[in-house]
Amino acid sequence: MANENPCFKIKSLKNFKEPGKIKNFILSVLAEFGFKLDPRFDKDLDSLKKNYLKKGNKFWILIKNKELVGTIAIKKLTKNRAQLKRFYLLKKLRGRGLGKKMFKKILLFCENQGYETLYVDVASKMQQGVRFYLKNSFEIIKKEKGNIFLKRRV
Repeated sequence: MANENPCFKIKSLKNFKEPGKIKNFILSVLAEFGFKLDPRFDKDLDSLKKNYLKKGNKFWILIKNKELVGTIAIKKLTKNRAQLKRFYLLKKLRGRGLGKKMFKKILLFCENQGYETLYVDVASKMQQGVRFYLKNSFEIIKKEKGNIFLKRRV
């Protein structure tokens, strides 16, 4: 896991000097599933710091030996609700507990912010992600146009 292996580090976006690399990383993961940049859904990628360094929001990156290998973010919706965003890992690192470690960091942040409910939406073709969310106490609230919307208590 990230803390047990010194070559993995979870860093705040605030301390990362190359946000363009984050956008490229996210787009490469989305391409695995046949998605392309879509301005309706991906406009936050052009100004990550502006979008995720606001009070109540947070963006972390997972670094392995100076290489970006994962991302995860929280976006404030209301005083007590937040949305999990941009949760991606390199394919070769999935299923090794790194996502769980990043997710625990998000939950701790949400608790500290006073969030009570956490929402996420995921493309239904991202089955490994869907299984992860269900395994981690999310419940499906609706399915619509190829997406699954879930929530859980913080």
